Amino acid sequence: MKIIVCSDSHGNYPGLQEMIERERPQAVYFLGDGERDWHQVDLPHTTAFAAVSGNCDMMSMEPPYRKFELYGHKIFLTHGHVYGVKQGLSGLHGAALQHDADLVFYGHTHHAQMVEREGCTIVCPGTMGSGHEEYVVLQMKQDGSYTMDFRKL
Repeated sequence: MKIIVCSDSHGNYPGLQEMIERERPQAVYFLGDGERDWHQVDLPHTTAFAAVSGNCDMMSMEPPYRKFELYGHKIFLTHGHVYGVKQGLSGLHGAALQHDADLVFYGHTHHAQMVEREGCTIVCPGTMGSGHEEYVVLQMKQDGSYTMDFRKL
């Protein structure tokens, strides 16, 4: 399954559209700050979509985090501001442990990175905001194996 993980589009819906057309994913995980941008994107009806609210998503109906299981992995999505990710990953790592997650995706910092902590992979895809246009392509197989690639438009 090909999944795009992205965050912080901040009005760059043309970049989101280009990313969707280029990658043709089966699913998109959006990590907040640009929730309304997705109303301007022509997302194929066959593409699953999950989002969380960011600190700039005023009046959002999305939750501050989502957790679910996919191919044996427990996945945790959040924007990250409620866990203080700009000051470090300790709060987010604690939430991951609390929710028994082994794959954690967050935004807010606009800084792409991947960190391994105690059996947990913590990933920020960067920002889809104009000028950066960074995202992650997560390829997951039914046997639980996966690859993760950081990409730019």
